[in-house]
Amino acid sequence: MSEALEAQLDILQNENAFLKKYFALRQKCEQIQQANEKVVNRIQHVKKMIKRYKRERRYLANRLDDYGDNYRDVQVPVMWEEDKLLGATEPCSSFEDVEKEISSPMSSTDRTVSEILSNINPLLKAHGIDHITPGSKAKKSKADTNAPKKPANAFLLFCTQQRSSVQEEYYKVFFIYG
Repeated sequence: MSEALEAQLDILQNENAFLKKYFALRQKCEQIQQANEKVVNRIQHVKKMIKRYKRERRYLANRLDDYGDNYRDVQVPVMWEEDKLLGATEPCSSFEDVEKEISSPMSSTDRTVSEILSNINPLLKAHGIDHITPGSKAKKSKADTNAPKKPANAFLLFCTQQRSSVQEEYYKVFFIYG
């Protein structure tokens, strides 16, 4: 009887080990499925963003073309030149270098606005933009007094047509009661 009992215990232990492995594998599959769903959602979100950015880019290109801007002929600065001007470090060769950069005590928030602008000014000057100071704002250009005025809208056209009849009615009432 004890041999039969031991055989049943061995079978139960094997089944129990099998069930543990089964549930662990099932849990891992669920985690992988959730991660895949997150990736699919992120891909869809990125596709929407790309579509929106392309639409905005097309709109801006059309607007610049309408203004006659030569944005296609402008020399685009190389990114590493901008990084050098902004005081960024050299490209990192390994993950450890990136971690060191992130954990370094001197971050971009520690620099003052004038330091950042002094680094950007050569880049702006290369693109034809004059010196920028921390407190400077863009000045509004004054409207040209000799420029033609905008055409009147429908309401103003209606008002000018009806003005004489309204004035006549007003003066009749004013002279009668006034």
